[in-house]
Amino acid sequence: MMKNLTNFKLLIFLPLSAALSAEVWAADGTKAVDPITQFECKYQADNNGVNRIIIADKCFAEFKAAASPMATHGSEDGTVSAFGLSNILYIEVKGYKDPHHPDSDPVDRKLSIAGTNPKFVDIRAVRVNAKHGEVFVVDGAKSSVLVFQTDAGGNLAPLRTLTTNLVEGASSITVDPVDNEIFVATGEKSSIKVFSRLAREGAPAKSKFSAEILRTIEGDRTQIVTAQDVAVDFDHKELFVLDKRANQILVFPSKGQGDMSPLRTIRG
Repeated sequence: MMKNLTNFKLLIFLPLSAALSAEVWAADGTKAVDPITQFECKYQADNNGVNRIIIADKCFAEFKAAASPMATHGSEDGTVSAFGLSNILYIEVKGYKDPHHPDSDPVDRKLSIAGTNPKFVDIRAVRVNAKHGEVFVVDGAKSSVLVFQTDAGGNLAPLRTLTTNLVEGASSITVDPVDNEIFVATGEKSSIKVFSRLAREGAPAKSKFSAEILRTIEGDRTQIVTAQDVAVDFDHKELFVLDKRANQILVFPSKGQGDMSPLRTIRG
């Protein structure tokens, strides 16, 4: 049942108390990236794909060590992983094949996205959707969801952006690539909001790109106090909500909505 719960790769399989203590929005004193390295890596990220600067392994290693668990995510088969720290998003693709040169040998690629176009402020959560070649990013400072391709880097504008009062307080996100939906946890607002995977700001209402909310799970019956993280098991159509403050994991049907009771509760 748990094979699709990749959002909780670093959280749900730990003792719940340890998972809750793993919340780190900034690097702690033992993992801090030194200012010189941060400057060098930021410069490389801004220019990657523009001046063809190669992203150093040092940048990947140091930034990945400092990234929070929710800002680190990878595909089940291990071919795509991504992590974010502060205002830089890193993507690693293993066995990449250039679609324009199908006879070329597969290579491992390390990419980064930063600069004036993505305009990251505080990357709070990262989720890889390998099926569609996408990375979803929650920027906590801007209460926004931004979507990027997994095969490009540099000073890139997002493919799609969802920045409205509908996702205010967003703390995490999960993707259902089967039903093409995204679930946004709104942290202290104690709710889960569901949108189309293709939702983008300013799209026509009722279109497949509409930013309208499809469903909301919230209310007293849900028992959600603080929705810190979410994961979906799309094989069994279940949604898992990690509640930081109540020290529990709540399980709902992935098509659930409104003020509903959880199917079951896991307490630590």
